[in-house]
Amino acid sequence: MHITYRAIIQGDIEDLYNIESISQKYPWSKKSFEISPLNNFNYLFQINYEIVGYFYATLIKDELSLLNFTVAPSFQGKGIGNYMIKLLTEECAQNGVREIWLEVRESNIKAINLYNKFGFIEVEQRKNYYRNNKDFEDAIIMVKYIHE
Repeated sequence: MHITYRAIIQGDIEDLYNIESISQKYPWSKKSFEISPLNNFNYLFQINYEIVGYFYATLIKDELSLLNFTVAPSFQGKGIGNYMIKLLTEECAQNGVREIWLEVRESNIKAINLYNKFGFIEVEQRKNYYRNNKDFEDAIIMVKYIHE
């Protein structure tokens, strides 16, 4: 399985939104994709030109915030997420990023395990941050410190 990646461009938004809609219980809105600035830390990943995953991140000085990290359902459990996180951390290290921050639903154990595997640590919880049906659930705030 040969994975390629490239920066996200405006023309990708419809495809990303479609993947988001079937991948996430509470997906980003199409508007969220449209208004998110495109920069060097927004990538999509493909196998044979089929989008298998993507992430959006915002860089402020030497701190990166991972805003959206999605693997298409038919490609989950196949190492795509590992590849994406590995690439993200390598790109950050090469570009002088010192910290990567993210938040994840406390119920998303697969994602939490993936982030832990790559050295992210839990630093805080935000109570009732995410909508969960008619209720709310906590967000776990995680960080990875990049060492030079």
